[in-house]
Amino acid sequence: GVGTDHMRWGVDSSDHPFVEWSSNNAAYQRLTGTETISVDTEYLFYVGWTGLTQELSIDAASKHVGTRDAVQGSWGSGDLVLMAG
Repeated sequence: GVGTDHMRWGVDSSDHPFVEWSSNNAAYQRLTGTETISVDTEYLFYVGWTGLTQELSIDAASKHVGTRDAVQGSWGSGDLVLMAG
């Protein structure tokens, strides 16, 4: 709902990793990596943020950076909850 910030990550239909985020329950914004992910292969999936900068990187590949549109420069005052979908 309003005042809710959340993020999710995964692999798209073209096997590219992505991270998405929504601030204040707005539409998701997506940052997609250029690497391709293979089924049944282990990867180190790095997702981070500093201020309004979102970061994504897989294993030792180059970091992809995007700017998230946020109402505030934080993820809100509530607890950070990780969920698998």
